[in-house]
Amino acid sequence: MAAPLTPARTHLRAGMRVALAVSGGADSVALLRSLLAVAPQMGLVLSVVHVHHGIRAQAADEDAAFVEALAAQVQRD
Repeated sequence: MAAPLTPARTHLRAGMRVALAVSGGADSVALLRSLLAVAPQMGLVLSVVHVHHGIRAQAADEDAAFVEALAAQVQRD
C-alpha cells in the first residue's frame, strides 16, 4: 500500500493553485479524485485542464465532453 499523500511527502503547499491535466482516462480521473479527497485538508485550490488535440476525431470529442461534465460535477460537489 502506498504512503498517504501529505504536504511533507509532496511539493504541494497550502494555498497553492494546482492545475491538473485530465485526459478522461482512468489514471487521470483517479488522480483527480485522490486530490479532491485531500485538497481541503492540504489547502489546495484545484483546476481541471483538458487539451483537445483533435487527432482522435470522435473519441477526442467524447473525452472532452466527459471531462467537462466531470469538472462541472466536481465544482457542484
